[in-house]
Amino acid sequence: MKQSEIRQKAADALFESLTDDLAKDLQPEVKKIENRKIKSTQNNYGDYLRFMACGTDRAAWMIIGRALVKAGANVSGVNAALKIQLGH
Repeated sequence: MKQSEIRQKAADALFESLTDDLAKDLQPEVKKIENRKIKSTQNNYGDYLRFMACGTDRAAWMIIGRALVKAGANVSGVNAALKIQLGH
């Protein structure tokens, strides 16, 4: 196995570990958001954008976004929040 492949596998494992741990922490809040009868924004993107504001760069937003989805967040809502953060 090449050195670059080993580094990539290690980075992938770290990403998964970080997002798994964060998802566990976010799960109660995500559950509250998803279980509300009345949504404040389409697919709750406004609520998920609030979490994105905790990050300072693209890498942090991607970790937060992946963790939110793993915690049960609406994928479309998380993608919309990411697009706003990324300026798309």
